[in-house]
Amino acid sequence: MKRLAIVVVVVALLAALMLFGISRDPNTRDDIDSPLLGRDMPSFSMPLFERYQAEYGSTLAFEGDPGRPVVLNFWASWCAPCRDEAPMLEAAWRSYRDEVLVVGVNTQDRSAENAEAFLDEFALSFPNGRDPNSRINIDYGIFGLPETFFIRADGTLSHKHAGPLTAEVLEQQIQALLN
Repeated sequence: MKRLAIVVVVVALLAALMLFGISRDPNTRDDIDSPLLGRDMPSFSMPLFERYQAEYGSTLAFEGDPGRPVVLNFWASWCAPCRDEAPMLEAAWRSYRDEVLVVGVNTQDRSAENAEAFLDEFALSFPNGRDPNSRINIDYGIFGLPETFFIRADGTLSHKHAGPLTAEVLEQQIQALLN
């Protein structure tokens, strides 16, 4: 009888946990805090896709004070929400490119060809590079894709957005960086 009670309690707890997970909106992960808020962002060097090298060089290095605000977006070609936000990031880049640097970090893709196809599909003109060994991903504490970091001109983290961006969030955070 005692064993049956334990099994019933465990099953009830697992069922409650499952219902909690099912009832949560998968697109609202923005409440995941980052220990990097207000701190200097980790430095990194990332090889850029060949299409960006004529304008930006073969690698993009982020070290300390970037001199202007940065929107750093982590994406993968297989990520459906990344596909939804790519056009918004491109529009933001076209609107703010003189004031804000938008950078894409391709991570967790099995092949550069898949990533290149993604860049072609959305005609992304802001610099994008690869994080083939997920080192940048790890240093930034990525929880899942997509994730976007809004970095002040002094190199400190202003805001981290986990999950797909909306046009409102993107505009609001860019304005916060500029003001």
